[in-house]
Amino acid sequence: MLRELGMCVVLMAISAGLAVATNVFRADEGKRLPWIRRGLPMEGSAARSDNAGKGPNAVGQTDPNAGETPVTAPAAGEAPGASDVTMEEVLAALAGNTAYFVDAREKAEYVDGHLRGAVNLPSSAIYENADAVTAVVPPDARVIVYCGGGQCEASHNVSDALRRDFGYQNVVIYTKGWEEVLTSGRFAELIARGEQP
Repeated sequence: MLRELGMCVVLMAISAGLAVATNVFRADEGKRLPWIRRGLPMEGSAARSDNAGKGPNAVGQTDPNAGETPVTAPAAGEAPGASDVTMEEVLAALAGNTAYFVDAREKAEYVDGHLRGAVNLPSSAIYENADAVTAVVPPDARVIVYCGGGQCEASHNVSDALRRDFGYQNVVIYTKGWEEVLTSGRFAELIARGEQP
């Protein structure tokens, strides 16, 4: 019995190793599984769109579980990388209500504190929670995605999915994210707590 179990473990390990090797050495990069994230190009700040008065605070509360979002398999290299925005641009967008904000952190982090009006779309459950964004954010709206800041990849993952799979084209990333929100001292009146935006 132990011998058969050991053989099964060895066969599974060999199979997993062959699968990884096949993916890594696949000639057609477009068909590789996106297990390892490549760096996104930084293009500078995106031009502001005229969404004045159309931000998340102007929209009523919605049921994030209403409707269904079709799930599509991500294709490597399909969408170009999103641009960065600075703290000043984020503060201006919050003050002017000219953009929608998407918090890519986990729900517990969001509940503990988030930018006022931000919709939570955890990077670990994008497709399960996409209705929270698609129900309130028009496809042509300016969207600013943020996460914990620093080395956090969640905002890049969410931004990529919004552009590639849900048709949002005016998506930018606040890469310094929540870390800068907390340390700058400039967001004190712009932080909300709880499950609601």
